[in-house]
Amino acid sequence: MPRLAHIIGKPETLQAIDRFSEMRAQVDSAPILRLFRSKRTNLVDIAEKYGLVRSAREAQHLRTHLLNEGKKGWWQHAQPIEPIVRQALLKTVELVRQHDLPVDAYWVCSGSGRNAPVEASVAVSKQQITLIFHTPRPPVANLIPAEKAAIWVVRRTAKGKVVTQSVKARPVK
Repeated sequence: MPRLAHIIGKPETLQAIDRFSEMRAQVDSAPILRLFRSKRTNLVDIAEKYGLVRSAREAQHLRTHLLNEGKKGWWQHAQPIEPIVRQALLKTVELVRQHDLPVDAYWVCSGSGRNAPVEASVAVSKQQITLIFHTPRPPVANLIPAEKAAIWVVRRTAKGKVVTQSVKARPVK
């Protein structure tokens, strides 16, 4: 089955951000904003505090592969990634607070190598705040769990045929 490493996905942590935003009326966002702005608290520690990371394994994966602890992070050419992720999450929380809308967050993998960017996009519509993290493909695709979200990709195959494919389905050659 294709994995997130192929195109787009919604890993557990991003699903948790979506769920957390649905509870925005019950959550005081001021302390969260202070934590993001202060830069003294590790992002994974913040995520654990608010229940966005559900296991020690997931926390360690984020610390190692995203935040580059132990210098084992993915995308060494773009490290440190933490300021990008922090600023994107800060902007997202600010917009949720300003517009009282839920979040729909995704991870888009495109490209590889030293020229592939690591960045984030945050957009506001009448229905939601969309948060998209853009990264190169992970170097170790087997560490990425199979996609569970309902996502489709329309693309051209190597033979030139245009296909619509579920990210959960096998790729069409």
